[in-house]
Amino acid sequence: MRNWILGIAAVGMLAGCSSDTGSEPQPAPDTTVRAAPSAEAPTTTQSSTPIAAPTVAPQGRSATEVGCSDADQSLIDAITADITEGRVLRDIAAVTTVVDGDERTYLSANVFRADGDRSVSAAVWFSPGDGVYNLSGNSRDVTPSFAFARGEFGGVNAGDEFGQQAQDCVSAIAQGR
Repeated sequence: MRNWILGIAAVGMLAGCSSDTGSEPQPAPDTTVRAAPSAEAPTTTQSSTPIAAPTVAPQGRSATEVGCSDADQSLIDAITADITEGRVLRDIAAVTTVVDGDERTYLSANVFRADGDRSVSAAVWFSPGDGVYNLSGNSRDVTPSFAFARGEFGGVNAGDEFGQQAQDCVSAIAQGR
């Protein structure tokens, strides 16, 4: 259709030029074919400049705001010291419980790569009071030198009541960003 309109416009321009040699030149007609605006498809623009990913994921609500506790800094430091490939913890939450007089902490966090992309969602670590252990498969991926605690310490696992609560808190914190 566009070629047909352009062809007619070109013939009209040639006819006008050959039949009217004594008058001032007339501007060429606008032959641009424009689509009618659509109510269904809003107009969007795209930037040609790439937007850089954040190097640090912003922290949303606090752990206490979503029903968990803030993690002990010594546990965060231990995990951070062992974490692989320059990754960082974000959206950190902890759940602490007492079993037979011993305090146990489940720590969960999202793990981000240095480029700002999320590497692991809601990884879970466990501390029975001394040391830190991997409790989920994805925590084992980012802190491989930690022992795996699943099934140890009275059958704890990332999907038990406290591990799930810590993961739910991490998800709520991330959604609050």
